[in-house]
Amino acid sequence: MKLVIDTNVLLDWFVFQNPDVQPLITALQAHHAKWLATQPMLEELDRVLRYPLMLAWKPDWGMIEDLIKTYVCLCPVPKETAPALCADPDDQKYLDLAWTEQASRLLSKDKLLIKAARRCHLQTSTYL
Repeated sequence: MKLVIDTNVLLDWFVFQNPDVQPLITALQAHHAKWLATQPMLEELDRVLRYPLMLAWKPDWGMIEDLIKTYVCLCPVPKETAPALCADPDDQKYLDLAWTEQASRLLSKDKLLIKAARRCHLQTSTYL
């Protein structure tokens, strides 16, 4: 199963330890899922993790780095765009990667991104 994971879902995992993320963690650990990401996605995650609000949660940087090294399948930035545009241009990269790599699912909490993904007939959900 190929997954593209939006930053908000990753924050639930890396910062807030939301138990709803556990099925995703289990799938990755069992190698039943691959986390697809591009360098710009990882840069966005790093930037968001450094927001003052996130720093107040004291993220475990070593753990986050290890999880990224262990589970990310780094993909090139797609040259092709998905057939639908996301209302938020910053989120287009998730849609384009899910479309180009024919991801099994795009995990996101962002309503505009989910709406655009559905216009592309991509499977979406917040968590697994």
